[in-house]
Amino acid sequence: MIKKNSKYLFLFILVFGILYTYIIIGEEYIRNTYMYINKYYILSNFGWGNNSSSIFLKIVNKENYNNCIVVKKISDYEDKYLIGEVGTDKYAYLDCKKELKYKGYFYINYDNENEAKFNLTEEEIKNKFPGKIKYLKAQKFLNLYGEGDIGQPKEVAIVGIFLWTIIIIFLIIIIKSILKYI
Repeated sequence: MIKKNSKYLFLFILVFGILYTYIIIGEEYIRNTYMYINKYYILSNFGWGNNSSSIFLKIVNKENYNNCIVVKKISDYEDKYLIGEVGTDKYAYLDCKKELKYKGYFYINYDNENEAKFNLTEEEIKNKFPGKIKYLKAQKFLNLYGEGDIGQPKEVAIVGIFLWTIIIIFLIIIIKSILKYI
């Protein structure tokens, strides 16, 4: 009896671990929606359709809101600069013309709103910031440092993972019983 139940317990732990790793640790779900960088710049996730995990850099008080600067990856450099890579290539549907001038890498000083540069190469970034730069995916960065928590609490996600794990195990048991009779 214990041997029979132990394989289901092992299966439960395995499936739960895989789902937990993918959803919680991989941070595929959205927790935070914005981050004020300084007076002129905001990181924002306002999700359009299937692209809800896209992070946009908005420029305010200088120009109109610039929703077409899509950010791929971001780094916080010594709590003084935000460094990132712009990626507009797969967001052409946003009907942007002026905004497409932003390509490559950028940096923004948190404290000095006038110190920001765009259209930089990776080499220029390495020259300006000689230390190792550890980039995060834009959504993961926003989840860690942003505000505006709209996502589910981690506990709710864990309960959902628990329920999905039970459903998957029951499906495996049902399929196994059906295959026994075939």
